[in-house]
Amino acid sequence: MLKLFLFITLALFVSMASTAPVVNLYDFELQSSDERQKSKFDSLPAGLHLIEPPNGDHDTMLVAVHGQTARQDDWIETLKTVDNETTKTYFFRWDTKDCPTESAKELLADVLAIIDKSPKLGRIVFIGRDWGGLVLTQLLSKWQVTIACDVHLVATPLAALDDLFDSNNCEMSLPKRIQPTVRLFHWKVREVAGDSFFKKFDTDPQELDIDGSLSITLPASYENELITHATSLKWVARRISENLRTNQSVD
Repeated sequence: MLKLFLFITLALFVSMASTAPVVNLYDFELQSSDERQKSKFDSLPAGLHLIEPPNGDHDTMLVAVHGQTARQDDWIETLKTVDNETTKTYFFRWDTKDCPTESAKELLADVLAIIDKSPKLGRIVFIGRDWGGLVLTQLLSKWQVTIACDVHLVATPLAALDDLFDSNNCEMSLPKRIQPTVRLFHWKVREVAGDSFFKKFDTDPQELDIDGSLSITLPASYENELITHATSLKWVARRISENLRTNQSVD
């Protein structure tokens, strides 16, 4: 009897360990200076990662795609704001030295695999900032899923594809057609002059829209804080969270 008890206990422990996320969103403290916390987040290998404990049935899948850099504190606050009890949250880690088109193929394959195992899934929400938004545009070029899907491009340099990736023999083009089940939101930062991310461009690289998308220019500030490339995620997250609660438009 003791051996049976130990066997069952061990089996349960192994099962729980196998489903636990490598990184748990809710283990992080906002604005932490703990280097161990930062390294754990940054050391995620390439691919799509569940970053919260499995919570049973869920009807929404939230996928974050980092940009040229993965500012940890920005993403933690953003994802905690949008996440809720019926949402499973994922983080897609990719090598920004690679062509976004290739990373988009990997992301699509990972998402499709999860869809196949999630019969109750009713909505997918993608959020990508700057270069992460470019990955999502390449994903949309191949997207043929009938599940309702919201795609949020935040401070994404759509007009700078050639400048950013042509030298790497990276063939990229914006999607010419968006599936009827997809709502595409293009969130633009208003104040680009002097912004460290945009200063490399002669003109505003956000000034290009994809046919069928909703273009939204962010306010210059919110609650006495300037909305820049670096802070844009937090503001957009509030709007997405409100939208998910009310299932209404976010414009």
